[in-house]
Amino acid sequence: MESIADVSLHLEDRGWRHLTEDHDTVSDVARLNAARDARALVVAHPLVRRGVALRCSYVHGNGGPQVTVEHENPDVAETIAAWWGMPENVKAVTGPEARARLERSLTTDGNVFIAAFTNPTTGVVRLRTLPFEEITAIHTDPGDRLTVQFYERRHAVNDREQITLYPDITHQPAQRPRMIDGKPVRWDAPVRHVKINDLDGWLYGLSDLVSIAPWARAYRDFLADWAKLMRSLSQFAWRATADGKRARRAAQALTRMPAGVPELGSSAGATYVQGVGESLEAIPKTGATIDADSGRPILAMIASGLDVPITMLTGDPGVTGARATAETLDEPMYLAMQARRDVWASAYRDLTDYTIEAAVRAPQGPLHGVIVRDEWAQTERAELDGTVPVVKVAWPDLSTNTVSELVNALATADATGKLPPLVIARELLTALGVENIDDVLDELTDDEGEWRDPYRTVGGVLTRAVKDGVDPASLLDQFGRFGGDE
Repeated sequence: MESIADVSLHLEDRGWRHLTEDHDTVSDVARLNAARDARALVVAHPLVRRGVALRCSYVHGNGGPQVTVEHENPDVAETIAAWWGMPENVKAVTGPEARARLERSLTTDGNVFIAAFTNPTTGVVRLRTLPFEEITAIHTDPGDRLTVQFYERRHAVNDREQITLYPDITHQPAQRPRMIDGKPVRWDAPVRHVKINDLDGWLYGLSDLVSIAPWARAYRDFLADWAKLMRSLSQFAWRATADGKRARRAAQALTRMPAGVPELGSSAGATYVQGVGESLEAIPKTGATIDADSGRPILAMIASGLDVPITMLTGDPGVTGARATAETLDEPMYLAMQARRDVWASAYRDLTDYTIEAAVRAPQGPLHGVIVRDEWAQTERAELDGTVPVVKVAWPDLSTNTVSELVNALATADATGKLPPLVIARELLTALGVENIDDVLDELTDDEGEWRDPYRTVGGVLTRAVKDGVDPASLLDQFGRFGGDE
């Protein structure tokens, strides 16, 4: 069984190691080599490209995530909606092309570094990614290896190499010096590090493709050998047996056979007249291994490493591709894709929370509140009207259930009366693929954020108000455009 050190050595393709290097982690050189190798595979290897494309489709397809904010102040939701839809952010992180690109990068590199460049005056946050190769070190709290403080970036500025420190998005100390050990600190551009496949104590993630790279090459070589075998078998279709002069005459006769179709070789209609003691027969294929399906176990290794069923990876249902088998294989894949969604959801929530804080902290920011500091954790959070906004990330359903099935399920859940109407409404809008969920929910709630039933009739409410001695005019504003009776 390979150790981490063996894997690292294999990735580096060299036999020397530093004596002080930790054998329980993957070295920097090995990690970079693994990323470059994975990038080549995802571009050039058809099966790897398809497997990664399938993962991207399941994780970020069908509209992608809906990032919303629950708070009684509607300005918070409007600010986040505007930030999420900024053209710069759509191009870099939040848009469909950007999400697919970052998912591929996370698959090949195991790491994505998203920097939140912030305008200190207006609080506008512009998202950008930092190149994986330029992050040369990650600095943690000396007393807590799980608390990341800074990411060290080595990059070129005006043809000169520069080392810059970027704080982690959760590292918010009270004192923020402009320089640390002679290196400038970009406090206005904190970083959210997204990583996968890391073990306890690892500061970096590792590519998804490390486990399948040798098997992907093995299957490529298998198909190449199979193609060579088929081509070699096609070179000699007939065998002539003769001796002496008969052998020379047979060879000359075969040479004079019509060429036929160039793509198919010799003509099938040619005739060879043989003499006594001569024989001409087709070369038997008995014992020749020409079955390309012999490589299916290698395909299974690739599919396992990508967490997709082999039938989806190859686009071939196979002889055992029954519906029950397919559904059995789909469930583990859905769980794996949901786990990757959870990784991205955590990053989206952190970036959104920071954007709200920046909008509150900036002198000309769009939100008005206070920044509450936790001295023990060295973190800050924004409070508006005494409460902290709650960020929600909703994804389209991964299952193959139809919209009608989802709506029926929600109707059944609503009939139990155990769930709040707002929860049912949000899930229903998500199932229907509505883009502006918050706008619709604003129509369904009053100024205090309480549920307002769109099917309550004006006449019925006003009649009850008169009976209860309440001024009917004070109730008219709760209906909006959903009023019923004329």
